[in-house]
Amino acid sequence: GSILFLQFWQTFTLDPRRQQVLVTHALCAGLLGNLAATLLSSAGPCYYGYFVAGPDPFAPLMVYLESVSAITPLPSVLAQGYLWESYQRDALTVGAGISAMPSIHMSMAFLLVLACWHRGRWLRGATLAYLVVLQIGSVHLGWHYAIDGYVGIFLTGAIWWLVSRLLTAGTKSTPVAAAPE
Repeated sequence: GSILFLQFWQTFTLDPRRQQVLVTHALCAGLLGNLAATLLSSAGPCYYGYFVAGPDPFAPLMVYLESVSAITPLPSVLAQGYLWESYQRDALTVGAGISAMPSIHMSMAFLLVLACWHRGRWLRGATLAYLVVLQIGSVHLGWHYAIDGYVGIFLTGAIWWLVSRLLTAGTKSTPVAAAPE
């Protein structure tokens, strides 16, 4: 949700930080969503039992989520099943990966915080609250280990800072020597 909203909003806004947000968005998607997700590849808690032999410390959480989903279907439980089936079929489907590290959802939610930071206390608080709820929910629903979100936030902050420096350096003009008369 936040990914599409952020992209749409920044594409059509006149916000002076627009370029920084869009470049950071593209770099986060490419570097974190592809490169880092491959290099730091790990499956979230919901898939722990499929990859690690021995007792599954997340089994009680998954039993609980499945019991709740039996009463009121939880989209996350259905999506986890779909993603696991795609993984087992070795199907290369866009958006169907199971890599948890780093969390691209937390990355984009933090980018939303950064994009809204200068827009006032209310919006800053609302986006920070969204970030916190998303982090808690991603862990509680078995998608991520807490560290996945923290790494996504940290790397997004680093990319944001780097893009800011590069854009600032690009706008500084070099003085032109006056032509001799």
